[in-house]
Amino acid sequence: MPGTNFIDKNTVITAAYMNGVDRAIYDAIGDGNVPPTDTAMVKVNLALDNVDNTTDVNKPISTATQTALNLKSDTSTTVTKDSSTGAAHLPNGTTAQRPVTPSFGDTRANSTTLLPEWWNGTAWSSMGGGATGAVSNPVFYENDIHVTGDYTITTNKNAMSAGPIIVDSGVSVTVPSGSVWSIV
Repeated sequence: MPGTNFIDKNTVITAAYMNGVDRAIYDAIGDGNVPPTDTAMVKVNLALDNVDNTTDVNKPISTATQTALNLKSDTSTTVTKDSSTGAAHLPNGTTAQRPVTPSFGDTRANSTTLLPEWWNGTAWSSMGGGATGAVSNPVFYENDIHVTGDYTITTNKNAMSAGPIIVDSGVSVTVPSGSVWSIV
């Protein structure tokens, strides 16, 4: 290539040539004459002044970098919180807007029932054991008819179910001494 000098094993590099290379580097990262000793000046000259030099992962990144990273987050699909000790802002929507293919543990606020709910792997279920019903009229507590897995009522606690209740074959419900299971 015309005007290009290639360096190979037979090339002699003079001190003057190296001084020119050194100066070009010093121009890029320092004042052009001597190797720079001021790291702040080097950061500015290399446009790294927004980078926070860290020695381990526990140190914070610069404010500018964090701001840039925050802008890349898709906030429409991110659960946020109002403060470090406050509340999470759950996704919300009507009953008709529930996810088509939910995953176990998915949680949302239902604006039709005005209750938080979660996907238990089979169906959407109200959280917290609250009553359900028409909007602003939560009067119904629902339970399954079949007991399909072994269960022990907590000692010194009582339980109630609306019946009839069918305990499947091979399944047991244990009611400890001092506890009561009422079926109404």
